[in-house]
Amino acid sequence: MKETRLTPGSNMRWSTKFMLPEHIEALQQHTLKSRQKARPTLDEQLLQDFASYIQRSKQDKIPLKITLFDPYIDEVLTGVVEHVDQSQRKIVLLLEEDET
Repeated sequence: MKETRLTPGSNMRWSTKFMLPEHIEALQQHTLKSRQKARPTLDEQLLQDFASYIQRSKQDKIPLKITLFDPYIDEVLTGVVEHVDQSQRKIVLLLEEDET
């Protein structure tokens, strides 16, 4: 079947030259929202495992690879735990040389 502007799933449906600015903004917001990921839920056992990995990294200077959650793009950091602030739930990492 030949692809036309009205073919379902076709990007040509939205490629009209005459779109109002509010329609363009609404379309961009919809696209952004459809790419958004949900925050993962962590069970108690997994949290205890994370705490032991963090403590071991701090004591033995073992590098950790930590993935920071972001609704759109996750960031991966690799480094050694330098300090843990449990009251503010923060970890200070000494990043490896190749990270920026």
